[in-house]
Amino acid sequence: MLFSQMNPYVRYGRYLNINEKSHYKEVVPLDARLFYALDGYSKIKADGVQYNMGPNSLLIINSGIPYQLLTPS
Repeated sequence: MLFSQMNPYVRYGRYLNINEKSHYKEVVPLDARLFYALDGYSKIKADGVQYNMGPNSLLIINSGIPYQLLTPS
């Protein structure tokens, strides 16, 4: 399947402001997760790999993949 052929259902959307005081536990989602960074910098660890998120970054995590939002350093 091509990305352009996808027709996702967005169940829930929210804006997160991640800062040095933020703390998120590792979770294993039952559905896919999509993260888009509007501005600022943070990190997401998914399946043991750390991804640096900056402005206009996009990350898709499949269901069943453990992930954790990390605070900016």
